Amino acid sequence: MLITPTTHKEKELPLANIVDHLVPVYRATTQEEKEAIYRFRYDVYVTEMRRYQDNADHKHGWLKDADDDAPYSILLYCGTPENITATARVCIWNAGEIPKEAQTRLSTHLVPGINNYNTAEVTRFMVSPNTRGRFLLPSLIIHGYEYLAGETRTDLAFFQSIPALVPHFRRLGTRPYGGALLDGGSSTLIPSVMVLSDYRYFKQCGSFLALFVKKYFFGPDKRKPLNTEKLETIFQDNIVPVELDALRVWDDVQTDLLKDSEHISNFLDKLNPDIVEEIAKAGMILKVPAGSTLTKEGTIDRQMYLVLNGKFEVHAQGKSVAVLVKGDLFGEMAFFRKEGKRTATVKSLIDSKVLVISHSSLKKLMHKTPEGALQIFTNIGQIMSDRLAGLLMG
Repeated sequence: MLITPTTHKEKELPLANIVDHLVPVYRATTQEEKEAIYRFRYDVYVTEMRRYQDNADHKHGWLKDADDDAPYSILLYCGTPENITATARVCIWNAGEIPKEAQTRLSTHLVPGINNYNTAEVTRFMVSPNTRGRFLLPSLIIHGYEYLAGETRTDLAFFQSIPALVPHFRRLGTRPYGGALLDGGSSTLIPSVMVLSDYRYFKQCGSFLALFVKKYFFGPDKRKPLNTEKLETIFQDNIVPVELDALRVWDDVQTDLLKDSEHISNFLDKLNPDIVEEIAKAGMILKVPAGSTLTKEGTIDRQMYLVLNGKFEVHAQGKSVAVLVKGDLFGEMAFFRKEGKRTATVKSLIDSKVLVISHSSLKKLMHKTPEGALQIFTNIGQIMSDRLAGLLMG
């Protein structure tokens, strides 16, 4: 079933150039379409990213979940069954009908009045490696939003993403909330929620979906927006697991690490203070509960982590090889490897806090300040050499 793009007059749409480039989005209704989606997921998640090895159907080359066959789920895709280029799954629940498993996973008990809202969960977002950046993600997002806001009259949509993608999801209009961290098959996933009628927030974060909020929620014959003040408790700083504000991130790094002379980080050693500040402000703070997995051996993931406080255990090839504490860096091996493959599994032993450093942010810094980047990579190289020497010696 084709979900037809909404048309807009040029004068009414500042982002008309994006809308003009949207590709058709289809709803899978046949077994052929669904199986093609399962194979596409397998190619992207299992083969390319090395995730979900234990959950995949290797015989059929499928990655399929129980929710795929649920009556409340729809599967969206771009392309054709013979050549899928992007896909997503949307689970839609009427007010008071969220399954118990989803209630627990999404921590819906934190959401005031949750039983009064139509809700959705948007997962299994993926785009073909050969077509990334070609308006596939905007097409899925816009058509998905219109489907939820218009046809199913959804109020809240839950999302989840790896730490490095949290800023990107935020720019779409989602907000991290105080829900429990989730297992992403390779690393921890951050929960976020989109309030479909929150025009003010969409405008604040620069989301192109602000154009569509007005279409469905403002005017005499439109839906009534939610009172977002009732939801503010789930977005309080003390319960949200991530901090994205650059100034607050910098304050945390200074307070937790730089002012502690007993735990000077080798990663930050001898760096110009301005460079350290840029690294901090380009990253994000992640609060990690005990028992959480931040990296998983064998999977593809490029972000690095700098421990601000807490304790992590490193496992490689079936055995414990190190314990990391304040000031330690991990994830640097995958950062430098061509395919970004993780060489170890790292789990938190106690409640901890890390600075997440993305591959893209350091690449930007390298172009901006080559001398600072040289010192950064020299420090990382020293850390890698010391760890390799430690492994060889015993």
